[in-house]
Amino acid sequence: MSLRKPLDPHFAPINQHCNPCRVQYGLVGKMETFVDDTRAILNAVNVDLNHITGATIDFDHENDISIISDVIKRTSRYLRRSNPSCLSQNDVLKTIWLTFQTRGFISTAYPFPSELLVKDSNSTLEIFEALAKSASRSSFTSNDQRRRQREEAMLLAFGSVPASVLEQLASAFNKDCELFDYSCNITDRFLKNL
Repeated sequence: MSLRKPLDPHFAPINQHCNPCRVQYGLVGKMETFVDDTRAILNAVNVDLNHITGATIDFDHENDISIISDVIKRTSRYLRRSNPSCLSQNDVLKTIWLTFQTRGFISTAYPFPSELLVKDSNSTLEIFEALAKSASRSSFTSNDQRRRQREEAMLLAFGSVPASVLEQLASAFNKDCELFDYSCNITDRFLKNL
């Protein structure tokens, strides 16, 4: 009998989900190239998204805005259901803002707008969502800026992780690195940047 709990699917290597040894995939997309991959798929099946929607869509930005809305909506439901006493609504919103910055949705040049948020009011989430979307729309002039900010955030986050843990992570995700052509040499990558 194993005493280990099953690994939460959110943290499991992707090869445990998609089983590339049993399924012959015709296309493998990556989050880093999601927009380009989507365009390629639509072009391959002769679908013009602009014709369907009647407008030119900025995939990169619309995807960010959609994620921002979804995260805030889920957070709102969580706060209403559980009403955690250990966290204030503003603490949760600060964490979300930092997450948006870490993921490259909002520039670090935009600090958390604490002065504009009324403590734990019903309208706070609506105001927060509007501020997050506005900051996202005006944050970056290029995808390179976004990529650099994400990279810096990852280096900062992983820089505090002990080398032995980084090595365990590299080992656990080695198959994924091979499948998706990533470097799994994370110990060197993160330790040399400290």
